[in-house]
Amino acid sequence: MMKIEQNTVFRYCALILGSAVVAFGLAGFLVPHRIVAGGTSGLATIIYHLTLFPIGILVFVIDIPLFLWAFKVFGFKFLAKTFMVAMFLALFLQIFNLLIPNAFSPDPLLSAIYGGIITGAGMGIIFRFGATSGGTDLIAAIFRRYFHWKLGTGLFIADGFIILLSGLVFAMDLILYGILTVFICTRVVDIIQSGTASAKTVFVITKYPEAVKNAIYENVARGVTVFHGSGGFHEEMREILFSVVGTYEIAKLKDAVYSVDESAFVVVTAATEVLGEGFNAETTQQK
Repeated sequence: MMKIEQNTVFRYCALILGSAVVAFGLAGFLVPHRIVAGGTSGLATIIYHLTLFPIGILVFVIDIPLFLWAFKVFGFKFLAKTFMVAMFLALFLQIFNLLIPNAFSPDPLLSAIYGGIITGAGMGIIFRFGATSGGTDLIAAIFRRYFHWKLGTGLFIADGFIILLSGLVFAMDLILYGILTVFICTRVVDIIQSGTASAKTVFVITKYPEAVKNAIYENVARGVTVFHGSGGFHEEMREILFSVVGTYEIAKLKDAVYSVDESAFVVVTAATEVLGEGFNAETTQQK
């Protein structure tokens, strides 16, 4: 029990750290230059420069209707950690925005690059420990539920609209900076999540294969193949579960497995190419 509590504490501390890193990247590099990389923080950046209303409060206020909508669709369990991340992100963003009056670099190009790296690192930590920052991530998840779109498609539409809006409100060249920041941020997130691989193959050996299989179906919505084998030492018959998941689903799959069997043996390997339903042939990203 102590081990589980320590892991839980570590996980929530990591999520708070990720929120602080994202907020630092925004306040120290992107917000002062009016560089918008999508998300509710991007929309809040636009409103902040037009009204000078506290940006941390703006982020949280914009997130509220999205959380209410997502709560109706997914329920509390899905949103618990994400809601916590959103609150800390708004808090840290407000604090850093007051402590950092000017961008660390006067060059908007350097700010776009380093802002993308730092916010990507923070988002990678948040995704790795099974949460999101809310905002357009929730919109993308809802689009996936109702329209069966890829998460990337939903994010592209939602974030693309906000980036385009920044160009219309401020200056068109800010769209280019925003796109550069999104590209860098996405690459950093992918590297932190799972190295350079786009998908992962997972093998699970457990005493409760049926319950673990159902947990994966319910929480990750991925298919599971069952192999029958025997242990080399005791020669006991075992069922081995096999699944392929996208980069952002690794944390959810491990949570699903260990919620059923704390002593399960899990092997995760890189999949360089995945063809078939649920994966794109070129990018192997999940739907």
